[in-house]
Amino acid sequence: MKHNLKLLILFFSISTRLNLIASELVFYKAPAFFGEPRLTKEYLGSLEWTAGGGHAREGFNGIDQKTNILNIYGPQNFRNLAQNVPAQILNQNPGAVINNLWENSLPGFGLIEFDGKFKLTEWVLDYQQNFKHGLFMWLHLPVLRASVKDFKYTDLSSPTLTDPTTYANWQIFVANLVSNMQLYGINLENYQKASLGDLRLSLGWSQTKVEGNHYVDFWDTAIQVGLIIPAAPFVSYLCPLVVPLGYNKNIAFPLSFDVSFGIYEWLTAGVHIEGILFTSKYQNIGMQTAIAQKGIINLTSGLAKVEMGNIWQFGTFIKSDHMPWGMSILLAYSYSAEQRTCLNPQNTAIFDRTIVNADQTLFGWHMHTINTSIEYDFAIEPEKQNFPRLRMNFDIPIAGKNIYKTMIFSGTIGCDFVW
Repeated sequence: MKHNLKLLILFFSISTRLNLIASELVFYKAPAFFGEPRLTKEYLGSLEWTAGGGHAREGFNGIDQKTNILNIYGPQNFRNLAQNVPAQILNQNPGAVINNLWENSLPGFGLIEFDGKFKLTEWVLDYQQNFKHGLFMWLHLPVLRASVKDFKYTDLSSPTLTDPTTYANWQIFVANLVSNMQLYGINLENYQKASLGDLRLSLGWSQTKVEGNHYVDFWDTAIQVGLIIPAAPFVSYLCPLVVPLGYNKNIAFPLSFDVSFGIYEWLTAGVHIEGILFTSKYQNIGMQTAIAQKGIINLTSGLAKVEMGNIWQFGTFIKSDHMPWGMSILLAYSYSAEQRTCLNPQNTAIFDRTIVNADQTLFGWHMHTINTSIEYDFAIEPEKQNFPRLRMNFDIPIAGKNIYKTMIFSGTIGCDFVW
């Protein structure tokens, strides 16, 4: 009887496990559930198709306060935007008030608060394939569409911080802000962009232990290492409202460790640790030219060695596994964080390394996320093992720093099969 019970537990863990897969760890959306250890059945294949999305107007700034998504780095400081900028760039809009505003006004003048709404739609294909001895591979293929609409702005400048002539010219400039910035090559228009995201290919090893356990029904562990291939398009500094749909052409190596255990024949819990390690790369990138510059706009770009901050995630979950029948309910928490990015500019005559790296957009971010899902699995009997499973997913950011508060709702259809 005891042997049969262990076989039953192993069957349910193999044929009906939730195969949830983590998505990209980025500042503008909540990540999907990070997943459970991979099953160890030889030549088991798993295919999932997920479609969903979300939108956000709110985000969290650098001190964990709620603000508009375009204001997470604070109001844009136009007073110092042209300070130390090369003349050939300023001559693209000669006579503009911002070209010498830092000389004709006091600190605090020239602040503009941006406002807009972000929307994201995702289509994700995940394929996992087992081999022998617990080895498996995973392919993650996302397609994304992002947009910002309802862009508007509010001038926070006080006329007491400058002379009347400068203030009058400033008002004219602000009234035509979008067209004035286009003369510098900066695009502040609403946008919509769809493309392939970064591809992720991982190899892993997993192990399931169902014999000789004390107090638990089984133990699962898995280790993965992989490569993130930069397939998503590069986002230029000239489009400050646009978010990159990948890691902006940076190559990365993800690695993760997962462990889970089952108790009472229906309850599963686990822990996840993941790191995304980036290689350094030379890129043409927008950089600050004055320490007082602040916001998402830079007028000047140059070649720099980009040492992108590594990303880490720590998570835990609990799940009622097929109780009752084929229904499973999951609740998870994760903490994701990107470390500071460092730039080493090549043209030190224009760019001071200390000033460049004082840019708040390089300071990294962190996010606290709650994931929950409800799934029904139609493959709960051996003769129905190729039947699909359907799932609803809710990924909710609850707090963070320098992030968009984009909750993602999605639906998933998946199935398992053996070659």
